[in-house]
Amino acid sequence: MPLGFFEEKLVQAQRGDRAAFGEVYDGFVKKLYDYAFFRIKDKQSAEDIVADTFIKALEHVSSFDPKKGSAASWLYRIARNTLVDQYRSHKKTTAFPEDFDVADTTDLKTHIENRDMLGKVEIALGKLSEREREIIILRVWDELSYKEISEVLGKSEASLK
Repeated sequence: MPLGFFEEKLVQAQRGDRAAFGEVYDGFVKKLYDYAFFRIKDKQSAEDIVADTFIKALEHVSSFDPKKGSAASWLYRIARNTLVDQYRSHKKTTAFPEDFDVADTTDLKTHIENRDMLGKVEIALGKLSEREREIIILRVWDELSYKEISEVLGKSEASLK
């Protein structure tokens, strides 16, 4: 089975190609930042988590095995573990900050509607178990497939669905 673009770049990085790892970084930095920020609601901490994630990924690039999962699932698993470490050490709040940007719009009515909808989503997510919430967020916000989510969480695809 042929490798995907990012999987091939990680294999090249395993051979010492730092530019290939840079392409992986460029492809995932925003996604992983959004993943971290959505969970901890702090820009500086999210940036730190992303930096730590990529440092760990580079240090352990030799452990990436495209037969075991995609580049996305490997990086999200590293990011998730980094977040868990952050939660354990800091116990960050999960509430949305007042300045959370829900849309790139100058239309006040749309902005208010989006803020209201975001509040409803936050309430609904709060009613779910931590596991259910994690699955929904990885699927809807991070747009991972069930296969990738199963690799990130170490659960079967069937149990996630």
